[in-house]
Amino acid sequence: MVDDLPDQDLFMKEIGDMIKLIAQGTRIRIYGEMVSVLWARGQYNAAIQLEKLWNKLATQYDFALLCAYRSSDFEGPEKVSLRQDVCACHSDVVPAPGF
Repeated sequence: MVDDLPDQDLFMKEIGDMIKLIAQGTRIRIYGEMVSVLWARGQYNAAIQLEKLWNKLATQYDFALLCAYRSSDFEGPEKVSLRQDVCACHSDVVPAPGF
């Protein structure tokens, strides 16, 4: 993080290099917990930026990314557009019952 936002160059180097080492013929599944941590702290832009960095990295390496947010993090009409922004970063979304 630099100035409260994920740094693209650092992310691509550190996480990208780690995935490159592991990916040698192996199917990789990654759990993206940090997006939920950022969201819970109210750092919505940082969480969405991190989602986008994961998507960019996925154009270079083959991995499955699983993210999870608490349903309560999206409660309230003021968060409808934010929820849409997060969902737009994912190829599949599995909402909680009643969400």
